[in-house]
Amino acid sequence: MASNSTSSLRSASAGESAALIVTRTETVPAGVPVRSFDELSDTAQGLLAEFDGHEKVIRMTSDVAEEFTEDTVVVFTDYFRVDVA
Repeated sequence: MASNSTSSLRSASAGESAALIVTRTETVPAGVPVRSFDELSDTAQGLLAEFDGHEKVIRMTSDVAEEFTEDTVVVFTDYFRVDVA
């Protein structure tokens, strides 16, 4: 879960797919932004709502991935670490 992985996301052009790695977490590392599930777009909410509790790589278009400009923790039913790949 390297935080330097944002460079590949920023280089994706419009319409290209980007990947987010989602894992359940019980801790929030210092300096990592925390966002509420309700702050996400409907598309991003739908993708995270399908998370089954195991680490999951989610491929999506760069416009949705732009909501996660850096590694982030999302508060939903639990805390989910979203890393940009």
